[in-house]
Amino acid sequence: MNKKVVTVSFIDSSNIGDQLISKTIEQELIIDYKVKNFSYKYVENDFYCKRINKKRRSWLNNVYNKYIKNIKVIHTFIAKAKWFLYYNYKLKRQDSEALRKALRETGTLIIGGGNVIFDSSKHTFSALKFAHLLDIAEEEGAEVFVCSIGIGPFQNEKQEKEAVRQLNRCKAVVLRDSLSQHYCIVNGFETAIKSVDPVFLLKAENKMSDKELPIIGICVIDYRISGASYEEYISYLNNLIRLITMLDNCSNVKIVLFSTEKEDYKTVNELGKELRDMTSVSCYTLESDKELLTMYSNFDLIIGTRMHSMIVAISQTIPIIGLSWQQKVDEMFKNINLTDNCYDIANLEDYLDEIVDKSKKIIKNNQRCVEEMDVIKKKLVDEFLIVRKEFEHFMS
Repeated sequence: MNKKVVTVSFIDSSNIGDQLISKTIEQELIIDYKVKNFSYKYVENDFYCKRINKKRRSWLNNVYNKYIKNIKVIHTFIAKAKWFLYYNYKLKRQDSEALRKALRETGTLIIGGGNVIFDSSKHTFSALKFAHLLDIAEEEGAEVFVCSIGIGPFQNEKQEKEAVRQLNRCKAVVLRDSLSQHYCIVNGFETAIKSVDPVFLLKAENKMSDKELPIIGICVIDYRISGASYEEYISYLNNLIRLITMLDNCSNVKIVLFSTEKEDYKTVNELGKELRDMTSVSCYTLESDKELLTMYSNFDLIIGTRMHSMIVAISQTIPIIGLSWQQKVDEMFKNINLTDNCYDIANLEDYLDEIVDKSKKIIKNNQRCVEEMDVIKKKLVDEFLIVRKEFEHFMS
């Protein structure tokens, strides 16, 4: 048996969740293999470097989101032009002799984790990015194992069908949620298997026990990435401010604002400035997964937006309340049978009282809630055995 494999994953992502997916797959699935890691840009060992890759939204992004995005004719033209330029002048020309050589040597490509195929706009066709990678693998004689990915949302039937058609080219496909599997089944790919996200398997760190007050972590997202308008974004910020103020007024707690994605920190800082007179509130900028786990060891509750802020919380047996901005968040809560703790971010103001009441109950009964999360985690760890079984069969 060849003990070498090639992985392509989001190793260059500024999102700590994406970084953890790659690490966990390597630790939990292919630890006995010699691994060559590539990013989706086909660059070997293209691991995220905060000094080089750190990004912030430019003033041009802000002007576009505030004044232009809602003008449909202009927005449509820009969206079509961006995809045309990307597909014809970047994706079609993207190649890597290092990747091709590694695939020839190993004969195995693992596409690992994350939301790999999705379209937030009806003018894009993300399945073609995936197809481009599969074309290279086929040309070099490599078989493909797709590990714990998500697909969707899609804006039209053509995008959905093409995504499933491309997945069906792979020798083995394991998906991370029921909706991704549903997309496959209704489009004729009935052998795609459902498991769970590998990050659920992270080892739980020891919890800090000498705190003065309970601590609630709130993961803040730049809501505009979901396609929210400037007005919706401002409404979201105002509702978060109301939520934090309500938590501060009725609970004796500390509140930490953070994100697992670098792109969100402008929003985190905006929120921090609005709440600067509230002594119970602080902002924390994370630079690594180690910092994330250390910070989490202090938390009694996480109110999350970014999906992996909550997946990591479950791995650390921390109770969670979710603010859903995309289908993948809803699906995660369905996976763990905790949909009552998930609220639509677009209608946040309707749920503020309920979220505050639920937060108070979790803080009051924290040990019982932690034990419930431990039960959920053990079930998820067992579900990941499906991935191991499929991979062993794939490699045999």
